[in-house]
Amino acid sequence: MSKKFRRVNVYNVDEGTTKDIQEADYDYQICNEVIFKILNTHKNDEDASILTSPLFTEYQKMAVSKKTSFETKKTALINNYIPKEIVNRVKTWSLDYLTSELTVVLQ
Repeated sequence: MSKKFRRVNVYNVDEGTTKDIQEADYDYQICNEVIFKILNTHKNDEDASILTSPLFTEYQKMAVSKKTSFETKKTALINNYIPKEIVNRVKTWSLDYLTSELTVVLQ
């Protein structure tokens, strides 16, 4: 007999896992904020040379790396905490960084 799941399911996530995901999230957000500030500072420049500057190029690379790390950690979270039999029914999910609770809403 298969296990019954509610429309909303809550799972307790290991605090270390939560911390890793939170750090990856914040690292990515901070990098994006720097990119936004660079672009905002140079929005009235007569040319787009800022886009090829070493500083901007480096932050773009960092953003891609940080986004990849964040997405990889989120995928691992899903694979490790959401039961395989419901993963295709997930409508939304969220991880509360303070409580380490993963809330999963099913379709």
